[in-house]
Amino acid sequence: MLREPRGDAADPAVLTEPAHLGRDAERLRFEYRDHDGTPTRRTVEPHRPVCSERRWYLVARGLDRGDRRTFRVDRVVPRPPHGPRFVPRVPSAEDPAAYVSRGVSTRAYASHAVIRLPAPVEEAAERIPPSAGTPEAEGSGSCVLAPAPGASTSWWCT
Repeated sequence: MLREPRGDAADPAVLTEPAHLGRDAERLRFEYRDHDGTPTRRTVEPHRPVCSERRWYLVARGLDRGDRRTFRVDRVVPRPPHGPRFVPRVPSAEDPAAYVSRGVSTRAYASHAVIRLPAPVEEAAERIPPSAGTPEAEGSGSCVLAPAPGASTSWWCT
């Protein structure tokens, strides 16, 4: 199925700047617009960009909170000068792509549903879009899915 292009596509120059700074272990300063459009100034230690469901996200250590954060790249406006350099931290055991997928599908919502699927977790993971949730093994032939409230479930009927 072909999808319509998004109006919120990330600018390639904005996408590559955090990637280069992460590679060079240099802090990134930027203006970030939240979901309401409110701008804030941020300084982060960039880890890497991740693509999930046709959107680019930046996984970074936010200096304001001192923890791992995810930022939508289409909401980032770099504000040089960047730096100083930082000592890269050992990444957590969780894969950055899995971290982003979980964050955009479930972590942002206060309410959660759990769906039991009569399919092995490997089969369910191939059929379920990452933005809908992450299936977890429950037994040898079944798994559970905690989809995000408001996640499109039209793919369930196909």
